[in-house]
Amino acid sequence: MYFDFRKNDVLFYLYSINSSPHSEKCPYLATPFPALSKAEWDYVKTKIHDEYYFKNSYADWLIFVESEEQRCGSRHQPFVEIPLSKVQIDDLTYQDEISFYDLVKKSSQTFESNVRKIIESAKELSEQRIEILSYVLVEIHEIGRDKGNDFCQIFEVRTINGEICKKILVEYLRAYEEYAIAVASAYCLKSGFDSVLFTRNQKYGWK
Repeated sequence: MYFDFRKNDVLFYLYSINSSPHSEKCPYLATPFPALSKAEWDYVKTKIHDEYYFKNSYADWLIFVESEEQRCGSRHQPFVEIPLSKVQIDDLTYQDEISFYDLVKKSSQTFESNVRKIIESAKELSEQRIEILSYVLVEIHEIGRDKGNDFCQIFEVRTINGEICKKILVEYLRAYEEYAIAVASAYCLKSGFDSVLFTRNQKYGWK
């Protein structure tokens, strides 16, 4: 028996990006998962006696996390580890018992709060006035008029020794603008970044 993290995928309703009718609902974005440092793992083990999920050693726990990423993650719905602190873990101890599911739920709540901030702060690359050394870039390709055929590419961008390095995260995703930005924001959290920038290619779009 195991916990099905795929049922823990986060679904968002987006109202703050723009007034497009497509912004009301986005498909599932990601599978959040609790990330524990060695210190947090040791602390959790004093609170939860569950060897199936938390294993007998921290090395085994990391192997378990990697296997869950392979099982539950995908290019279009990334597996995102959310660091949980001792304070957040202690917030759950008001209950008589806490379970692994409680940590999963806490990571989902933290993910939702953080990813919304990134979505709401996303801006066009041409409007970014302050240099950002690390960010996620989403290139939106508009096709036709109704957005039904739009697609995007998502990149991790870092400036290293003055050189801009781009690593492709999603090569092709059929997505309208709001969904593309939301998926990029999930990757932004996964990469440990704070910002999403986007561009629009309107060569094949209709006005």
